[in-house]
Amino acid sequence: MKITQAHEAEWTTVSNHRGGRIEFKTLLIGTEGAPDNYYLSLYKAFADFVAPAHRHNFDQIRIGLSGKLNYGKHKDILPGEIGYFPEGQHYGPQAQEPNSDCVGLVVQFGGASGHGFMSQRQLREGFHALCQVGTFVDGVFRTSGDTPPTGVTKNRDGYEAIWEAVNGRPIEYVQPRYGAPIHLHPHGFAWQEINDDDRVLIKPLGTFTERSIELSQVKLASGAIYEFPLRAGIRLVYALEGEGGCNGRTWTKGTAIEIAADECARFVATRESLLFVHGLPIFASHDVADPAAHREALA
Repeated sequence: MKITQAHEAEWTTVSNHRGGRIEFKTLLIGTEGAPDNYYLSLYKAFADFVAPAHRHNFDQIRIGLSGKLNYGKHKDILPGEIGYFPEGQHYGPQAQEPNSDCVGLVVQFGGASGHGFMSQRQLREGFHALCQVGTFVDGVFRTSGDTPPTGVTKNRDGYEAIWEAVNGRPIEYVQPRYGAPIHLHPHGFAWQEINDDDRVLIKPLGTFTERSIELSQVKLASGAIYEFPLRAGIRLVYALEGEGGCNGRTWTKGTAIEIAADECARFVATRESLLFVHGLPIFASHDVADPAAHREALA
């Protein structure tokens, strides 16, 4: 089990491959190279942040905490709302409203295809390497001069340019499983009792793809105890409200917790609490033994 307190992390920039200013508080990171690698962080998008219409070869979950997170024309994630951006799905262009900063929680992770997720270390190092041969303008990488270096594409989406420079091959996208990003309004879902105990409530928000990507919320009354059922994949928990303990560790509002596959996790609330729960995709052992072969099978 991993636990990180948000108040102990500092706001930093990872790279500037998009336009304007955005900062992150790194909370938890997964295993680089694994198909379920992930990056869980708080993000702060400032009023000048922009990004062109684009797509990713990984999945992304965003939760609004304050302000409006724009992800397209007349499309904003408000506090308490959740956006699921599946791999291969276009969205954007993004532009924050004038004088409108926002803060949210974001999980970027390898999607059901098994293509994985480029780590923040790789992203940062790739960004600095490309800055030696070009510039990033409003989310687009532009090479210096008329002839780009071998293997570097001129006027390319910033993330795509970095990914290809890091991996040394063209980026691949799967056929989108959904017709658009999924915008969830958790307040419209009903709470359900667990084991006829009204002190422990769960709000299932959805299970996505053949890899059982799960989203839910759990509400615990003061003094309530909840033991998560065992799960074959990683489960991420973020405390939106409250405080308590888990397996001998203390958590408060803003705590992020990774529960490993098949790990027991017993939560005890010392005050009323609200938890966001995200189950990462579940891969069978034969899916992760040879990621390269798995990619070829999907091509």
